[in-house]
Amino acid sequence: MTAGSGVVLLYHRVADTDMDPQAIAVGTTNFGDHLKVLQHSVPVVPLREIGTHAERHVAITFDDGYRDNAVTAAPMLRFFDSPATFFVIAGSVGAVAPPWWARLETFCFSPPTVETSSIELDVGGSKLWVDSRSRPARERLYWALYWRLRPLSLSQIDDVLAVLSTQLGPASEPPADNLFVNSGDLAELATDDLFEIGSHTVNHPLLASQPRGIQERELNDSRRMLEALIDTRVQSLSYPYGGPDAFDETTVEVARSAGYTYACIVRDGRVGRDTDPLRIPRCAVRDWDRHEFEHRLHRWLGE
Repeated sequence: MTAGSGVVLLYHRVADTDMDPQAIAVGTTNFGDHLKVLQHSVPVVPLREIGTHAERHVAITFDDGYRDNAVTAAPMLRFFDSPATFFVIAGSVGAVAPPWWARLETFCFSPPTVETSSIELDVGGSKLWVDSRSRPARERLYWALYWRLRPLSLSQIDDVLAVLSTQLGPASEPPADNLFVNSGDLAELATDDLFEIGSHTVNHPLLASQPRGIQERELNDSRRMLEALIDTRVQSLSYPYGGPDAFDETTVEVARSAGYTYACIVRDGRVGRDTDPLRIPRCAVRDWDRHEFEHRLHRWLGE
């Protein structure tokens, strides 16, 4: 792939939150500044147009479908007339229960309700022992579990978190703003010509770790579920996690067979006419102030 003229930005959340170990939330002030920088620097185009323009241009995407995308980000995007694609976890639309990674956060970063000096778990057939006596120790516990849980099935993850609950005590519920879009939010986004709804699977698995049959169900069912909710064809896909371990040749083949026109990964890079449409790179955006975002943007654009 040769360098092209387009850059796809990857956001997850637009929220002012104290619990964000993954650093996926961009504060509202900084997000507004990002949009101002884009307005004065480069055209923002729909994802379907990325890589088709001669001049430098940008597309905006969001992963997971957090409710703040609809409540907070969408009005700001409308104000700046900036199109965006929202990749939604179909099985989480309107969900009351938090996702496993949010539950893990509350276990590890909320004050424990049971005093314990260490945690012992069986994770995917491997024994794990981690000190739990301090916040830095629980942060190590969080990352040790996060990377080990990602490849597992949802039932396996639930089993591990159930055992964790017996050792640390029941976790407090994650903040309400961790919840996902509901069907009404989704319908409102879908009726706005600025916005596109894309698939982020049904259950957000690490696809490359799953057998082909599960990958097929995740990609086909998520598209059907979303199309039933928004009454519009879903053409775009974002592979959960998006890194080199998140998808493989089977995943790309399944995505093509499932009818997706383009799919996004997580990797810095520019998009041109010769970019594989089922491996579109995206640059992950963090909670940067205006100057840092502007610096990163120009570097990504090759300016």
